[in-house]
Amino acid sequence: MAAQQALPASFPDGNTLIRKTQLADRDNWPRILDYEYYERIIIKHLDGDGRVEKTEQKAHEVLFLEGSPYRRLLEKDGKPLSEAEVGFEEDKLRAVAEERRRETPEQRRKRLEEAEKARERNRAALREVPDAFTFRVIGEETVNGRKTWVTSFEPRLGYSPRDRRAKIFPHLKGKLYIDQEEFQWVRAEAELFDTFSFGWILVRVHKGSRAVVEQSRTAEGHWVQTKIDLQADARVGLIKHYRIDQQILYSGFRKPPAETARK
Repeated sequence: MAAQQALPASFPDGNTLIRKTQLADRDNWPRILDYEYYERIIIKHLDGDGRVEKTEQKAHEVLFLEGSPYRRLLEKDGKPLSEAEVGFEEDKLRAVAEERRRETPEQRRKRLEEAEKARERNRAALREVPDAFTFRVIGEETVNGRKTWVTSFEPRLGYSPRDRRAKIFPHLKGKLYIDQEEFQWVRAEAELFDTFSFGWILVRVHKGSRAVVEQSRTAEGHWVQTKIDLQADARVGLIKHYRIDQQILYSGFRKPPAETARK
């Protein structure tokens, strides 16, 4: 193995840097919980040679109704909804809003608790990141107009996942681009370097599957996720084989009107 090149003394320690990033994220997270936004999902199903067999597209508007999110369908199959479909979605939105307004205090408490639990489940694995990986600053790069530290990561020896969503971490390597001013991550690149299996119906995600996630700074100074690119090669059970190229785009971030904001 070739010896690692010495880094400039001005470069920060990678593991110290990632802990600063976690603190910055912890401070940012409560500020973006009630943002409303648009979401566009594009899924390309590929054949064995990587050719596109089928493309699925949907677009949603994510709103806050009485303290928790609601996703309203805007487009499907890459086309705007028909007049009848728009009417159906508007009726459904009004019905959900009215149902939430008529909740008893106990019903409202349970709904908001469930929403909070779902958010917590999705973030629990992130708290294990400093323990799961070894980080090394390997350079500097400007990404989306932000000057970043380019940080490589690979699994840390001896790490044992606690959250079930963190079980994939020992199979990942990649790079993290961290904003030099605010210590938020701007771009994350991760790749499976061996096959990862999970689930009682055995799902195998094959070596080489990868994901790229990007964040941007809003005009208010908050950081929001703007893009997810995923290329995955997976097998479900012994029969179904999937190769997909998926992109999710987020835009139009804004705070909701006061009467519908998260409480």
